[in-house]
Amino acid sequence: MLVPAFMHCVDSCGWHDASGSGPRGVRRSTIERRRWSMSRLARGYANDRASGPAGLGSAPNAVHVFCTELELSEPPRDVELPPDATAVRVLVRVHRIPLGFITLAPEAFAQREVVLASAFQEFGDRIRDHFGGAGAVPETGDGLLVAGRRSCERPMPHNHVTVVVATRNRPSHLRECLQTLLSLDYGNFDVIVVDNAPDTDDTERVFELVVGIDERFRYIRLDQAGLSRARNAGLAAARGPLVAFVDDDVRVDPFWLQALARAFNEQPAVVCVTGLVAAQSIVGAEQLYFDSRVSWATDLEPRVYHPTSDDPLHPWAAGRFGAGANMAFRLAAVRALGGFDEDLGAGTKARGGEDIDMFVRALRSGGDLMYEPAALVWHVHRSRRADLERQLFGYGVGLTAYLLKQALHRQVALEMARKLPRATRHILAVTKVSQTNGVEARSARRYRLIELTGMVLGPVYYLHSRVAGRVRRSVR
Repeated sequence: MLVPAFMHCVDSCGWHDASGSGPRGVRRSTIERRRWSMSRLARGYANDRASGPAGLGSAPNAVHVFCTELELSEPPRDVELPPDATAVRVLVRVHRIPLGFITLAPEAFAQREVVLASAFQEFGDRIRDHFGGAGAVPETGDGLLVAGRRSCERPMPHNHVTVVVATRNRPSHLRECLQTLLSLDYGNFDVIVVDNAPDTDDTERVFELVVGIDERFRYIRLDQAGLSRARNAGLAAARGPLVAFVDDDVRVDPFWLQALARAFNEQPAVVCVTGLVAAQSIVGAEQLYFDSRVSWATDLEPRVYHPTSDDPLHPWAAGRFGAGANMAFRLAAVRALGGFDEDLGAGTKARGGEDIDMFVRALRSGGDLMYEPAALVWHVHRSRRADLERQLFGYGVGLTAYLLKQALHRQVALEMARKLPRATRHILAVTKVSQTNGVEARSARRYRLIELTGMVLGPVYYLHSRVAGRVRRSVR
């Protein structure tokens, strides 16, 4: 059905022992079963395939959260709501500034006045603060639309930005990503697509079909696999002075580059800016689990992180800094750091960690890092259980791989040792997800076990990746 909507929008093991008394109270057979489970998980995910006993699948895909946005400075638009939608998540924005999410039943979403009233009820104080400086303080839902259409002039940034998209064997994802990049409302940018060790020419054909003769877009084929290598190839070809990175499975907001460039201009000490990576849709228990697992999908509080902090976990709780799917740097700064570590990231044994490693290196070099949710992209979450499990395992491996890399420096290792107890509690807390989020309790425990198994194996995998990297570099 058509509803008045607002432009479709387009991340130790956690088991319980039988006796409840901890390891000493566990029967031998239980310990053996756990050892078998850990071993089987490690073998399965080390070989990029799902494994595990039958019967641990997620609940049926009865969940379909339709994701969209309400921009109060634009007239409402009609959007066709999928007939199987079970809920609607609305990102409320005013003059491109995200205020927050509201979730409505499909029937309520179909009523314009209910949507506006819900937005005003939830974010009324922030909306009044936004308009207060201009003397226009709306008090009703209809008043929001009237006031929102008044101009809120902000200077258009003019910094040149090179956008790097690394992709491998996902032409359908790349097609949609490129289409949104072509629609950017920004006057000074270029795009580099790095086709990383492709098995076919499909990606190149999609690039040519979508981009055509647009000279702002360049295609680079890199035959050696590895996400960090692909990003470094983009860095080498970037024109700067800013360089932004997105994954091929995101859809950028038209004003994404404006928000990134403005953040750099307003914060001269900032060398890295990350942004909001919101769910494009949430269909099924797997996507719902993932969305509840990562903070960067719903975090709407702008923050600036400095090289030093009173936070005892700083800078090692790097997950709070943002995600590699949506990040930007001052080109000179990231080049001075030597680019991304090619022993980390997808395509290596370490599987990930290259983005958080870069965030920490940027901070430790003396620069600031800013999280700016107005720099918005929409992300396609993994919809298949096997894909989600591989992703979670890779997150676990990448986290401890990057931590080991940092800990190989003596001074850093001493600093980490002082923070280890609290860091351990933090890791166990952030990997624990409520069992009321649409996923079966057994599946939620399994997902947590997979991620923690990856954390256990991460240091070993990183050492393998590091040795392989040295051999590779020695024969160049």
